[in-house]
Amino acid sequence: RQALDRKDSAAVAQAAGEQAPLFTALLRAAGPADAALAALGKLSLPKAAKADIAQLRRVVGLIRGAAPDLTITIDPVEHRGFEYQTGISFIVFARGVRGELGRGGRYTTELPDDGRETSTGFTLYMDTVQRALPEPEASRILYIPADGAPADKGRAWREQGWVTLAGLDDEADVPGAARRLGCSHALIDGHIVELKD
Repeated sequence: RQALDRKDSAAVAQAAGEQAPLFTALLRAAGPADAALAALGKLSLPKAAKADIAQLRRVVGLIRGAAPDLTITIDPVEHRGFEYQTGISFIVFARGVRGELGRGGRYTTELPDDGRETSTGFTLYMDTVQRALPEPEASRILYIPADGAPADKGRAWREQGWVTLAGLDDEADVPGAARRLGCSHALIDGHIVELKD
């Protein structure tokens, strides 16, 4: 396992003994999904492993059907962080973003009555997810005084992309109230006015 984790083909070959050609071929099969599946399909593997590869092929097809532009790679010997998982596992990356967005897969849970239950779970790493998100655009927040406009007018502005904030009390200083609440614009005498600093 340590040799596989390091992708050290010489150490894998030494540790695998008679099975060295098979383990070396598994190491070399890692890569883009189509090439990896083709390489795995040529190997003489146990029945359970062949079933896993058939399932992997179906999963790749489902992902491609839902997200045809997604890049899918396969690494048949990757298991770091997946020790407790029992089926297909995955890691999600974003181009140009350092670190994993998340990881997960199939696993089996032991039940109190000596039974077993299979499940699927995943974890998202929010620090990486936040790095992957574009910088948010500055919101256009419109302050609507308590007596400023009927509800359907506010709805119409929201449909145009405005975020609206309705005042609850009559304000003598509408621009001041809007600024205190972090608004970029205020409705003054029926007109939208940008609040300058």
